Amino acid sequence: WPLMKSLMWHNTDAEPDRMERRQAECLVPGGLLWDDILAVGVFDDARYETATSTIGRRKPQHGILVRPRWYF
Repeated sequence: WPLMKSLMWHNTDAEPDRMERRQAECLVPGGLLWDDILAVGVFDDARYETATSTIGRRKPQHGILVRPRWYF
């Protein structure tokens, strides 16, 4: 859990798999209802367009957000 709470979670020599382990936050046992998703974060404008066309009418409550700093 300390890794999940960390703001900086890049790989280190001691822990070369930190980024992959941190991504486990996206796993939800038993599934998730679309209405429970508050927002979708994407890296850049190109991925925003992809997400918008993929998601279509089913937009999350707070939309699709371009947030490059959310990514490693």
